[in-house]
Amino acid sequence: GLFQRVAANGPRDPSVWRKLVARADVIAHSLTSKQAALVLSALARAQHRNESFLRRFSVKFVPSLVESAELVDLCGIISSLSQLDAYCEEAFDLAVERLAASAPQMDLKQLSLVANAFVRAGHADAELFRALLKQVPRRLARSTGKDVAVLLNAL
Repeated sequence: GLFQRVAANGPRDPSVWRKLVARADVIAHSLTSKQAALVLSALARAQHRNESFLRRFSVKFVPSLVESAELVDLCGIISSLSQLDAYCEEAFDLAVERLAASAPQMDLKQLSLVANAFVRAGHADAELFRALLKQVPRRLARSTGKDVAVLLNAL
């Protein structure tokens, strides 16, 4: 989408990002979890933090998106929120149960993203970390060095 193209290729102009965020704010109520994950990851990639949008989006829309998101989108939403310092306790609490139950389906990159997101946000949940770490031995053989390093960084 447009957000990803601008994040990857520019322009890096803050006024462009303000306009993109203003548009996202208008359509936020109709975003799917996949679209929300893509918008948030583009904002994180561009390191563009619009506090009022992120606060409103995190509180108003993310909790319902967390409940309905596909696993890959849930990982993206939680990871991007943590990278943007847009922690919402309710959203992270809701995500814990789904993520812990879905840990066996995660690849090492997703395990790493989730572990780092929770550590970065300061949201400690022993049950989630146990579920994530339990999956690591099965995933190591098919993992990149980068994924392993990111996971170790969270620990």
